[in-house]
Amino acid sequence: MDGKPLRVIGTIKKRPEIFGQSQDNYIVIPITTFQSFYGRRTSSVDITVMTHSKEDYFEMIESATGHMRKIRKIKPGEENDFDIFSNESVMGQVNDITGGIKIGAMVVSIIALLAAGVGIMNIMLVSVTERTREIGIRKAVGARKTTILLQFLIEAIILCTLGGFIGIILGVTIGNFAGSFLSAQSAIPYDWVAIGLLLCVTVGVIFGTYPAYKAANLDPIEALRYE
Repeated sequence: MDGKPLRVIGTIKKRPEIFGQSQDNYIVIPITTFQSFYGRRTSSVDITVMTHSKEDYFEMIESATGHMRKIRKIKPGEENDFDIFSNESVMGQVNDITGGIKIGAMVVSIIALLAAGVGIMNIMLVSVTERTREIGIRKAVGARKTTILLQFLIEAIILCTLGGFIGIILGVTIGNFAGSFLSAQSAIPYDWVAIGLLLCVTVGVIFGTYPAYKAANLDPIEALRYE
């Protein structure tokens, strides 16, 4: 390593690449060996510590901070000349970076929902027009406005829900397929599946109401004459 002889005592299990970057291009050596090669003060060192339980988390951070201040001879009142990164701080940085992406994705999602809603409304309006005589016959034999309104509203909801199921299946399949290349475990976010289906029902109700209302208020005489 860098022209210095080392004795290999074992190899680490090969891991898959992440975004084309190898995860195996590293070696593990004792810290004392590293310091003998590169010096004790010319290179920075990252020390990873893990607690046994959640209850010890904050106590471990305070203990590690105290030990580091003692080792580095930092006087009381002076600021730390080292950094501590926890899972929470890393997640905070990730959230800051992805915050804009989340807002952009939300805007795109809203636009997609509006476009899908308009498409559902147009389909239902065409359906009402094509079934005008059917609506006239049903009204002539005693069908109420609420019955016809509910019929077309339910059809719009079913149409949206079917589209939602197809989208969920494709999303989960593609997501888990992409995750397989990153050695991620397959998962189905049931809470987001439920939220997605609820949004589909909401879109069906909002954009299916006007076609259903139009169908329910057709004049039966004019509907029977429609060709």
